[in-house]
Amino acid sequence: GKTIKYLSTHLKKDSRVLELGCGQGSLLRGVREAGHTYHYCGVDISSFAIDKAKADADQRTDWVISDIESFGSPLLWDAILLIESIYYVELGRPPFLLARWRDMLTDEGFVLIRIHDPVLHDDYVETLCRIVPHAEVIDASTLVFKRDALSTRSHAEVTEQ
Repeated sequence: GKTIKYLSTHLKKDSRVLELGCGQGSLLRGVREAGHTYHYCGVDISSFAIDKAKADADQRTDWVISDIESFGSPLLWDAILLIESIYYVELGRPPFLLARWRDMLTDEGFVLIRIHDPVLHDDYVETLCRIVPHAEVIDASTLVFKRDALSTRSHAEVTEQ
């Protein structure tokens, strides 16, 4: 789909991709079917989902059982993806999380957030676009935030505006 096409045009062969809320790994299957060999790390709170996802594991794949908000990584990522999983984050948390994810990105890295139903979840779309006014809109349901557009400001500073 459009997400894989975007990754294809914005990532290199050896890029590092982190998916938060990966479920059973359907994005990884699509990425591999498209011939991409990115290093991929899938994170999900469900051990059941991670166990299912491991069926598609290869030497460039890692899996972590964790919730989205508490996951941290000492590694730098070229892309952090939330594919239909941002709604598992409390609405007030994205400013803090985007600032934290910024520190987990390479200089050219980005956060891609896809929302299945942007009308139903317009509160998330509005919040994200308010805190990062320079988001790249891929289509009605996909927003991309480049590292240099993400704020280093704290959650308190962002919400006081």
